[in-house]
Amino acid sequence: MTQWAFPMLSVDGDRSYNHTDFANFYKNLFSNGVALTIGNALRVKASPGGGMRLVVSDGASIINGYQYHNTEDLAFQVPVASSTQDRVDSIVIRHDVGARQIIIAYKQGDISVEQTALIWELQLATINIAKNTVNIFAENITDKRADEKVCGYSSPYQKVSVSGLETQYGDMLKNTFESFKTKASDNETDLQQLLTDQQALFQTWFSNLQDDLDANQASNLQLQIYWLTPTTQVFSIKHNLGYYPNVQVLYWEYGLGTAPLGEQPSYVSWDGEAPYTIPNEISHIGRNELNIKVPVIHSMTNPIVTKIRENEYMLQEGIKSMQIRIY
Repeated sequence: MTQWAFPMLSVDGDRSYNHTDFANFYKNLFSNGVALTIGNALRVKASPGGGMRLVVSDGASIINGYQYHNTEDLAFQVPVASSTQDRVDSIVIRHDVGARQIIIAYKQGDISVEQTALIWELQLATINIAKNTVNIFAENITDKRADEKVCGYSSPYQKVSVSGLETQYGDMLKNTFESFKTKASDNETDLQQLLTDQQALFQTWFSNLQDDLDANQASNLQLQIYWLTPTTQVFSIKHNLGYYPNVQVLYWEYGLGTAPLGEQPSYVSWDGEAPYTIPNEISHIGRNELNIKVPVIHSMTNPIVTKIRENEYMLQEGIKSMQIRIY
Protein backbone atom coordinates (compact mmCIF):
# COMPACT_ATOMS: atom_id res chain seq x y z
CA MET A 1 0.00 0.00 0.00
CA THR A 2 1.57 3.29 -1.18
CA GLN A 3 -1.21 5.57 0.07
CA TRP A 4 -2.78 5.51 3.52
CA ALA A 5 -5.17 7.79 5.37
CA PHE A 6 -6.26 7.68 9.01
CA PRO A 7 -8.83 7.70 10.50
CA MET A 8 -11.71 7.25 8.08
CA LEU A 9 -15.38 6.39 8.68
CA SER A 10 -15.91 2.63 8.59
CA VAL A 11 -18.92 1.48 6.56
CA ASP A 12 -19.84 -2.18 7.07
CA GLY A 13 -16.33 -2.82 8.42
CA ASP A 14 -14.43 -1.63 5.34
CA ARG A 15 -12.17 0.68 7.44
CA SER A 16 -10.81 -1.35 10.34
CA TYR A 17 -7.82 -0.16 12.36
CA ASN A 18 -5.53 -1.94 14.79
CA HIS A 19 -2.78 -1.00 17.28
CA THR A 20 -0.14 -0.53 14.58
CA ASP A 21 -2.28 2.09 12.83
CA PHE A 22 -2.55 4.12 16.03
CA ALA A 23 1.16 3.66 16.77
CA ASN A 24 2.09 4.87 13.28
CA PHE A 25 -0.15 7.89 13.77
CA TYR A 26 1.66 8.92 16.99
CA LYS A 27 5.06 7.96 15.55
CA ASN A 28 4.57 10.64 12.89
CA LEU A 29 3.86 13.22 15.61
CA PHE A 30 6.30 12.43 18.43
CA SER A 31 9.96 11.46 18.40
CA ASN A 32 11.22 8.63 20.61
CA GLY A 33 12.28 9.57 24.14
CA VAL A 34 11.24 10.56 27.64
CA ALA A 35 8.39 13.09 28.08
CA LEU A 36 10.21 15.88 29.90
CA THR A 37 7.13 17.64 31.32
CA ILE A 38 5.28 14.59 32.72
CA GLY A 39 5.93 13.76 36.38
CA ASN A 40 9.64 13.63 37.23
CA ALA A 41 10.53 12.43 33.72
CA LEU A 42 11.57 8.89 34.80
CA ARG A 43 14.63 10.17 36.65
CA VAL A 44 16.80 7.41 38.17
CA LYS A 45 17.99 8.19 41.70
CA ALA A 46 19.48 6.48 44.73
CA SER A 47 17.03 5.12 47.30
CA PRO A 48 16.53 7.50 50.27
CA GLY A 49 16.96 4.48 52.54
CA GLY A 50 20.45 3.74 51.21
CA GLY A 51 21.81 0.29 50.47
CA MET A 52 21.91 -1.41 47.08
CA ARG A 53 18.65 0.09 45.86
CA LEU A 54 17.57 2.48 43.11
CA VAL A 55 14.32 4.31 42.38
CA VAL A 56 12.88 5.28 38.97
CA SER A 57 10.59 8.31 39.36
CA ASP A 58 7.18 8.71 37.79
CA GLY A 59 6.97 9.82 34.18
CA ALA A 60 6.24 8.78 30.60
CA SER A 61 7.95 7.99 27.30
CA ILE A 62 7.23 7.43 23.61
CA ILE A 63 8.74 4.46 21.73
CA ASN A 64 7.88 4.26 18.02
CA GLY A 65 4.42 5.69 18.68
CA TYR A 66 3.69 3.45 21.70
CA GLN A 67 3.24 5.22 25.03
CA TYR A 68 4.57 4.15 28.43
CA HIS A 69 3.46 5.63 31.79
CA ASN A 70 4.83 5.06 35.30
CA THR A 71 2.60 6.71 37.90
CA GLU A 72 4.75 6.30 41.05
CA ASP A 73 8.31 5.63 42.23
CA LEU A 74 9.49 2.21 41.04
CA ALA A 75 12.16 0.54 43.24
CA PHE A 76 14.93 -1.79 42.02
CA GLN A 77 17.25 -3.99 44.08
CA VAL A 78 20.77 -3.73 42.65
CA PRO A 79 22.56 -7.12 42.39
CA VAL A 80 25.39 -7.66 44.88
CA ALA A 81 28.73 -6.13 43.88
CA SER A 82 31.62 -8.38 42.88
CA SER A 83 34.47 -8.84 45.35
CA THR A 84 37.11 -8.83 42.59
CA GLN A 85 36.13 -6.39 39.83
CA ASP A 86 34.05 -3.32 39.01
CA ARG A 87 31.09 -3.41 36.66
CA VAL A 88 28.63 -1.02 34.98
CA ASP A 89 24.89 -1.76 34.97
CA SER A 90 22.07 0.09 33.22
CA ILE A 91 18.34 0.78 33.48
CA VAL A 92 16.26 0.87 30.28
CA ILE A 93 12.69 1.22 29.09
CA ARG A 94 12.08 -1.87 26.93
CA HIS A 95 9.31 -2.30 24.36
CA ASP A 96 8.86 -6.01 23.58
CA VAL A 97 6.60 -6.32 20.53
CA GLY A 98 6.16 -10.08 20.91
CA ALA A 99 5.27 -9.85 24.60
CA ARG A 100 3.04 -6.80 23.95
CA GLN A 101 4.47 -4.82 26.82
CA ILE A 102 6.67 -1.87 27.73
CA ILE A 103 8.54 -2.15 31.04
CA ILE A 104 11.51 -0.67 32.87
CA ALA A 105 14.27 -3.28 33.11
CA TYR A 106 17.55 -3.55 35.04
CA LYS A 107 20.54 -4.88 33.02
CA GLN A 108 23.41 -6.21 35.14
CA GLY A 109 26.87 -5.66 33.64
CA ASP A 110 25.32 -4.52 30.37
CA ILE A 111 25.14 -0.97 28.97
CA SER A 112 24.12 -1.95 25.44
CA VAL A 113 20.89 -0.56 23.97
CA GLU A 114 18.93 -2.98 21.82
CA GLN A 115 16.88 -1.40 19.04
CA THR A 116 15.43 -3.92 16.60
CA ALA A 117 12.08 -4.61 14.96
CA LEU A 118 11.02 -6.76 17.96
CA ILE A 119 12.85 -5.11 20.88
CA TRP A 120 13.39 -1.34 21.31
CA GLU A 121 15.13 0.10 24.36
CA LEU A 122 15.72 3.62 25.71
CA GLN A 123 18.52 3.90 28.28
CA LEU A 124 17.59 5.99 31.33
CA ALA A 125 20.86 5.69 33.27
CA THR A 126 24.06 3.72 33.82
CA ILE A 127 25.24 2.72 37.30
CA ASN A 128 28.90 2.30 38.28
CA ILE A 129 29.25 -0.60 40.72
CA ALA A 130 32.71 -0.67 42.26
CA LYS A 131 33.90 -3.96 43.77
CA ASN A 132 32.69 -4.58 47.33
CA THR A 133 30.17 -1.70 47.08
CA VAL A 134 27.33 -1.91 49.63
CA ASN A 135 25.61 1.45 48.98
CA ILE A 136 24.47 3.30 45.86
CA PHE A 137 24.92 7.08 45.89
CA ALA A 138 23.95 9.82 43.40
CA GLU A 139 27.52 10.02 42.09
CA ASN A 140 27.33 6.35 41.01
CA ILE A 141 24.45 7.15 38.62
CA THR A 142 24.97 8.69 35.16
CA ASP A 143 21.77 10.20 33.74
CA LYS A 144 21.41 9.21 30.05
CA ARG A 145 17.97 10.66 29.34
CA ALA A 146 19.33 13.67 27.45
CA ASP A 147 21.67 11.54 25.29
CA GLU A 148 19.89 11.24 21.93
CA LYS A 149 22.13 8.31 20.92
CA VAL A 150 20.55 6.08 23.58
CA CYS A 151 17.39 7.93 24.73
CA GLY A 152 16.64 11.65 24.30
CA TYR A 153 13.50 13.65 25.13
CA SER A 154 10.32 13.18 23.13
CA SER A 155 9.22 16.22 21.12
CA PRO A 156 6.47 16.98 18.59
CA TYR A 157 8.69 19.46 16.76
CA GLN A 158 11.33 17.46 14.92
CA LYS A 159 12.83 17.44 11.43
CA VAL A 160 11.19 20.65 10.24
CA SER A 161 11.95 21.18 6.53
CA VAL A 162 13.12 24.72 5.79
CA SER A 163 13.44 24.14 2.03
CA GLY A 164 17.00 25.39 1.55
CA LEU A 165 16.65 28.46 3.77
CA GLU A 166 19.65 27.52 5.95
CA THR A 167 22.07 29.81 4.08
CA GLN A 168 19.71 32.76 4.13
CA TYR A 169 19.07 32.27 7.85
CA GLY A 170 22.82 31.92 8.53
CA ASP A 171 23.63 35.16 6.70
CA MET A 172 20.81 36.95 8.48
CA LEU A 173 22.01 35.71 11.85
CA LYS A 174 25.61 36.70 11.09
CA ASN A 175 24.59 40.24 10.07
CA THR A 176 22.38 40.53 13.15
CA PHE A 177 25.21 39.67 15.53
CA GLU A 178 27.72 41.89 13.69
CA SER A 179 25.30 44.79 14.01
CA PHE A 180 24.76 43.94 17.66
CA LYS A 181 28.49 43.90 18.42
CA THR A 182 29.13 47.20 16.65
CA LYS A 183 26.32 49.09 18.33
CA ALA A 184 27.00 47.54 21.74
CA SER A 185 30.62 48.70 21.68
CA ASP A 186 29.49 52.27 20.91
CA ASN A 187 27.05 52.53 23.79
CA GLU A 188 26.75 49.73 26.34
CA THR A 189 23.77 51.39 28.03
CA ASP A 190 21.65 50.69 24.92
CA LEU A 191 22.04 46.88 25.12
CA GLN A 192 18.48 46.18 26.20
CA GLN A 193 16.96 48.34 23.46
CA LEU A 194 19.33 46.82 20.92
CA LEU A 195 18.26 43.30 21.81
CA THR A 196 14.62 44.32 21.34
CA ASP A 197 15.45 45.87 17.95
CA GLN A 198 17.26 42.74 16.76
CA GLN A 199 14.40 40.51 17.80
CA ALA A 200 12.00 42.75 15.88
CA LEU A 201 14.30 42.63 12.85
CA PHE A 202 14.37 38.84 12.94
CA GLN A 203 10.58 38.67 13.35
CA THR A 204 10.11 40.90 10.28
CA TRP A 205 12.43 38.65 8.25
CA PHE A 206 10.61 35.55 9.44
CA SER A 207 7.19 37.00 8.60
CA ASN A 208 8.35 37.58 5.02
CA LEU A 209 9.21 33.89 4.74
CA GLN A 210 5.68 32.74 5.41
CA ASP A 211 4.81 33.05 1.70
CA ASP A 212 7.49 30.39 1.05
CA LEU A 213 6.55 28.05 3.90
CA ASP A 214 3.25 26.34 4.57
CA ALA A 215 1.50 27.11 7.86
CA ASN A 216 2.87 24.07 9.69
CA GLN A 217 6.49 24.69 8.68
CA ALA A 218 6.37 28.35 9.61
CA SER A 219 4.75 27.61 12.96
CA ASN A 220 7.17 24.79 13.80
CA LEU A 221 10.23 26.80 12.77
CA GLN A 222 9.18 29.71 14.94
CA LEU A 223 8.49 27.41 17.90
CA GLN A 224 11.86 25.70 17.43
CA ILE A 225 13.80 28.97 17.42
CA TYR A 226 11.91 31.05 19.96
CA TRP A 227 10.12 28.72 22.36
CA LEU A 228 11.85 25.33 22.46
CA THR A 229 15.61 25.86 22.19
CA PRO A 230 17.33 27.02 25.42
CA THR A 231 20.39 28.84 24.09
CA THR A 232 20.69 31.97 26.26
CA GLN A 233 22.22 31.88 29.75
CA VAL A 234 19.98 33.71 32.21
CA PHE A 235 21.21 32.80 35.72
CA SER A 236 23.87 31.00 37.79
CA ILE A 237 23.04 29.34 41.12
CA LYS A 238 25.23 28.05 43.93
CA HIS A 239 23.62 25.41 46.16
CA ASN A 240 24.42 22.89 48.88
CA LEU A 241 22.23 19.97 47.78
CA GLY A 242 25.22 17.67 47.28
CA TYR A 243 23.97 16.24 43.98
CA TYR A 244 23.17 17.32 40.41
CA PRO A 245 19.61 18.67 40.77
CA ASN A 246 16.73 19.27 38.38
CA VAL A 247 15.52 22.78 37.60
CA GLN A 248 12.01 24.17 37.09
CA VAL A 249 11.58 27.57 35.39
CA LEU A 250 8.21 29.40 35.45
CA TYR A 251 7.73 32.44 33.21
CA TRP A 252 5.08 35.17 32.83
CA GLU A 253 4.75 38.73 31.55
CA TYR A 254 3.17 41.86 33.03
CA GLY A 255 1.80 42.17 36.57
CA LEU A 256 1.94 44.71 39.36
CA GLY A 257 4.82 47.15 39.05
CA THR A 258 6.04 45.97 35.63
CA ALA A 259 4.08 48.43 33.46
CA PRO A 260 1.36 51.08 33.90
CA LEU A 261 -2.08 49.46 33.86
CA GLY A 262 -3.09 51.45 30.79
CA GLU A 263 -0.16 50.06 28.81
CA GLN A 264 -0.92 46.38 29.42
CA PRO A 265 -2.68 44.51 26.55
CA SER A 266 -6.43 44.26 27.02
CA TYR A 267 -6.31 40.47 27.27
CA VAL A 268 -3.90 40.56 30.26
CA SER A 269 -5.28 40.69 33.81
CA TRP A 270 -4.15 43.44 36.19
CA ASP A 271 -1.91 40.92 37.98
CA GLY A 272 -0.26 39.66 34.78
CA GLU A 273 -0.32 36.48 32.72
CA ALA A 274 -0.65 33.03 34.29
CA PRO A 275 2.83 31.50 34.83
CA TYR A 276 3.88 28.58 32.62
CA THR A 277 6.87 26.24 32.51
CA ILE A 278 9.51 26.95 29.84
CA PRO A 279 12.28 24.70 28.48
CA ASN A 280 15.69 25.06 30.10
CA GLU A 281 19.18 23.61 29.87
CA ILE A 282 21.43 23.00 32.87
CA SER A 283 25.24 23.18 32.80
CA HIS A 284 26.74 21.81 36.00
CA ILE A 285 29.93 23.69 36.89
CA GLY A 286 30.41 21.37 39.85
CA ARG A 287 28.39 19.52 42.48
CA ASN A 288 27.36 22.83 44.06
CA GLU A 289 26.95 25.26 41.15
CA LEU A 290 25.04 25.35 37.86
CA ASN A 291 24.19 27.66 34.95
CA ILE A 292 20.69 27.87 33.47
CA LYS A 293 19.87 28.61 29.81
CA VAL A 294 16.41 29.49 28.44
CA PRO A 295 15.00 30.16 24.93
CA VAL A 296 15.89 33.57 23.46
CA ILE A 297 12.26 34.77 23.58
CA HIS A 298 12.43 34.56 27.39
CA SER A 299 15.98 35.89 27.83
CA MET A 300 16.97 38.72 30.19
CA THR A 301 20.15 40.80 30.08
CA ASN A 302 20.33 42.37 33.54
CA PRO A 303 17.44 41.14 35.72
CA ILE A 304 16.66 42.09 39.32
CA VAL A 305 17.21 38.90 41.37
CA THR A 306 15.27 38.18 44.59
CA LYS A 307 15.82 35.06 46.71
CA ILE A 308 12.34 33.78 47.67
CA ARG A 309 13.51 30.88 49.82
CA GLU A 310 16.35 28.34 49.86
CA ASN A 311 17.13 27.26 46.26
CA GLU A 312 14.27 29.37 44.81
CA TYR A 313 14.74 32.74 43.09
CA MET A 314 12.67 35.41 41.31
CA LEU A 315 14.10 37.28 38.26
CA GLN A 316 12.40 40.41 36.91
CA GLU A 317 13.25 42.71 34.01
CA GLY A 318 10.81 45.06 32.29
CA ILE A 319 7.55 43.18 31.73
CA LYS A 320 9.28 39.78 32.09
CA SER A 321 9.24 37.69 35.29
CA MET A 322 10.81 34.29 35.94
CA GLN A 323 10.76 31.98 38.97
CA ILE A 324 13.59 29.41 39.20
CA ARG A 325 13.53 26.44 41.57
CA ILE A 326 16.17 23.71 41.92
CA TYR A 327 15.33 20.39 43.55
